[in-house]
Amino acid sequence: MAGNKLNVVPLFQVMTLVVVCMLAEAPGRAEAATNITCEQVTNWLTPCISYGVFGGTVSPECCQGIKDLIAAKRTKDDMRASCSCIQKGAAMIPGIDYDRINNIPTLCGTSCHYKVYPSTDCSNWVWAILVMTLVVVLMLAEAPDRAEAEASITCEQVTNWLTPCISYGVFGGTVSPECCQGIKDLNAAYYTKDDIRAACSCVQQGAAMIPGIDYDRINNIATLCGTSCPYKVYPSTDCSKVV
Repeated sequence: MAGNKLNVVPLFQVMTLVVVCMLAEAPGRAEAATNITCEQVTNWLTPCISYGVFGGTVSPECCQGIKDLIAAKRTKDDMRASCSCIQKGAAMIPGIDYDRINNIPTLCGTSCHYKVYPSTDCSNWVWAILVMTLVVVLMLAEAPDRAEAEASITCEQVTNWLTPCISYGVFGGTVSPECCQGIKDLNAAYYTKDDIRAACSCVQQGAAMIPGIDYDRINNIATLCGTSCPYKVYPSTDCSKVV
């Protein structure tokens, strides 16, 4: 029995090496139209495997690899390819904890555009959210709400200011400077209670159409940006009574 326990870690290391070699030498079809290869993804994320299996503390090398990967994702094909590579690699690692690996970007102070599980469709899942985001932007820009009637703020303006915040609202990670600037621009545009109510209504309508939105997260953005918001938005919020 003791001998078996002593062999667990070396066996895991051998399996990790096998995964690295397989992904490095056999790129998937998802790489066809991308600059990112499975070899690169493997090199960046290999330091994260130990945390993904055993837990503990995420290493600085893992966090740097996550940030290098995120910096390399410039197109939708890059995102799909990296998602596919991670999915294939994780499937070959015994004992991998998917919730744990999906939380690594947050622990590293950044964010990822997707979450990887065995059931994730890397060819569609990432962009379903982004397409939905675009639909939200267009709908709110073209169909102003009745709450705007007495306000100088429009849903189009609110959408333009807050679109950079959507990624954080869905995936978490780090709030971007563009999001914080949008929050501050929105706050600066409040002149009357009707402005505040109109903005509240626009945010509420938009959030309701974005799959995976985390209301607690979006309500905390203003604080993370070093400012404040005169209301909290939830599905149950009555924006007509916000003052």
